[in-house]
Amino acid sequence: MGRYFVCGASGNLGGKIIETLLTLVPADQVAVGSSNLTKIEPKKLNKWLKSGVKAYYTDFNDYESMTRSFKDAEAEVVCIISTWDFGEKRRKQYKDCIQAAKESGVKRLHYTSVMGAEVEENTPQVQADHRDAEESVKASGLEWTLQRNNLYINNTLKWYAPASQRVGDVWVSNCYEKKCSFVSRDDCGIVGGYLVAGKGELYRTYVCAGPELISEYDIYTEINKVTGWECKFVNRTKEELYKYYEMIGTPRELTPQMSKSLLPLCGLDLAENADCINRGFLSYLSNDIEELTGKKPESVRELVARSTDIIPKPYED
Repeated sequence: MGRYFVCGASGNLGGKIIETLLTLVPADQVAVGSSNLTKIEPKKLNKWLKSGVKAYYTDFNDYESMTRSFKDAEAEVVCIISTWDFGEKRRKQYKDCIQAAKESGVKRLHYTSVMGAEVEENTPQVQADHRDAEESVKASGLEWTLQRNNLYINNTLKWYAPASQRVGDVWVSNCYEKKCSFVSRDDCGIVGGYLVAGKGELYRTYVCAGPELISEYDIYTEINKVTGWECKFVNRTKEELYKYYEMIGTPRELTPQMSKSLLPLCGLDLAENADCINRGFLSYLSNDIEELTGKKPESVRELVARSTDIIPKPYED
């Protein structure tokens, strides 16, 4: 049965962690959980199941589903990937998950956090939630590892740039062209897989950062070099940014209507992340990805070059 249990299996990060884990440990020692297994690509899920992976309904808002999953899978290691909720709801989710893991006999936790969670004063909401999670993991009495991921380059290529094209080739931000070590989500997933498999050091926090400090403007410039698409970059204050997001149909906080939003993230998440860049919380580098995996982190140029199927191209006359 599954000795390694990965929550959040339907997400992009969770999926990459699982794929990496399966290259490192026997498939019949892996179990995965999701609050909605139908969101996992059927071909991918069937591949996992045929290889020996067990899949469970595991919902952070359903305590019994977590204890039932962890016990049935005989989980010894649980990877916790947080949801997109905020504040007390998110904090209750991972605290319940940690308690369920303890109750089920789990020995080790791995938590995927974010860069900036170490900032203790005037911390933005997202980072504050993750810092609370880190503290809860450390106080659990279980063995643990943490990874702090920087902002994903993938989000700009898949979501922000196409959204910019749909609203008149304009991207509005409050980053003021400040630099950030944007990272490939795949690299973060690979690190997660290695750490869940026990390839890292216990009681250590691994920082997942890209190989260079660049700005949002630099990413858009790289897209322009590859496809010729041009986008105007407009700076606004944080409060002006919230108003702009609302104007284009992106609510300030998560709502049941998020499926109708131009962007999958709410305004709070977007503005807080940009504010972190602006305040310099995300502007440092790390060798942890290469040190752990032997793989150099992917650059913006490399990721843009292999993402031509999703990044904007100029409209044809």
